[in-house]
Amino acid sequence: MQQNGWIDLQVNGRFGIAFDSPSLTVNDVISLTRRIVEQGTIGYLPTIITAAFPDVAMRNAKIISEARKIDSICHEAILGIHCEGPFISPEPGYVGAHKADKTLPCDIALIDELQNQCGNLVKLITIAAEASGAEKFTEQASSKGITVSIGHSKEWHPKILDNLANKGAKALTHVGNGIPSLLPRHDNIMWSALSQDRLSVMFIPDGFHLPEHVLKVFLAAVPVEKLIAVSDCAFPGGLPPGQYEMNGVKSFLEEDGFLRSSVGTLNGSSCCLAQAVDVLKRIGASDAVCKAIAYENPLKLIGLKP
Repeated sequence: MQQNGWIDLQVNGRFGIAFDSPSLTVNDVISLTRRIVEQGTIGYLPTIITAAFPDVAMRNAKIISEARKIDSICHEAILGIHCEGPFISPEPGYVGAHKADKTLPCDIALIDELQNQCGNLVKLITIAAEASGAEKFTEQASSKGITVSIGHSKEWHPKILDNLANKGAKALTHVGNGIPSLLPRHDNIMWSALSQDRLSVMFIPDGFHLPEHVLKVFLAAVPVEKLIAVSDCAFPGGLPPGQYEMNGVKSFLEEDGFLRSSVGTLNGSSCCLAQAVDVLKRIGASDAVCKAIAYENPLKLIGLKP
């Protein structure tokens, strides 16, 4: 794939369209994909989150597949599907904006069924390290060519991460988010993630999920070949500031782009990946570094050649 834009492995939605919506249509996917490409994202993974499983996930995965079949832009730009859940922690803080009551134990049969619906489009799955059956699931999914990433996880000890890497895990999902606000000083998720060298570190450089001084630490601590920028964009992205309902939760898009719940917590991002890359450039990332972490490395993670 020739670079004339960016590759985003985590797009929940944008412009009022959500990939976990029970009313998603093929035309929605086509329209959204074309607008995403216009904003500089030439390849991406529509992301289906915990709340959609199992029924809506099955329905929407098939719809995404149908859009790829009938529209040439979708066929080129939609590189697969990212399942962020449902095999994640239900614990407060770690579950993030996902619905705790919709989390499930790891189940490869569920993913096999999903693959049957969408023609094997699932390329990336986020699971919690402590999810029931995580080790076996990681082996099974990896053997089927699906990249396993650890996220929304209460267990992040270096030995646990190393063990899952031995089983085939390749990455960590949006490091620094999907965790509680208060953590132990030294033995915590951030240090474990940034100090290990086997798993790629996905992160959200929108300027809200991680402040700029933290982004500088990421750039300094993690080898460039292990960093992957994602947008984590949600459906209010690209819409006017105001109040929106996301999975039954009132959310507010501020004038500056901050997307928050009614209690002030993060509820996804409103940025596209080009905007996130602009944040990285503003804090000193070179063009070569941005190309690596927002184009080359994402492709490599899901088994594609840059």
